[in-house]
Amino acid sequence: MEKQAICVDKLVYRYQGQDENEQHVVFNGLDLSIAEGSFVAVLGHNGCGKSTIARLIASLWDVQDGAILLGGVDIRTLPLAECTGRLSPFARFFCHPVYSPSKAQARAF
Repeated sequence: MEKQAICVDKLVYRYQGQDENEQHVVFNGLDLSIAEGSFVAVLGHNGCGKSTIARLIASLWDVQDGAILLGGVDIRTLPLAECTGRLSPFARFFCHPVYSPSKAQARAF
């Protein structure tokens, strides 16, 4: 794997529900490899973990179990700027059969 690749290894992430005993599992053993210089699109329904994985890779949220490695180094040991500098801003564009934007609207977005 390339030197600066991102490797997600057996990642577990949950968040607490409204009830203190309620836990929502977002990732349970997620494995993912992203080669340096890659462009990756993460697609899915609302609430499936798209923004969560971006925040975890950027080290904005803490990994609960498993690891995220940048160039083979656990991101928990790296300065925050080192992790956030590896991600480019992205926008979520919602496409739904009921609402289909025109090409001009999509370009303006």
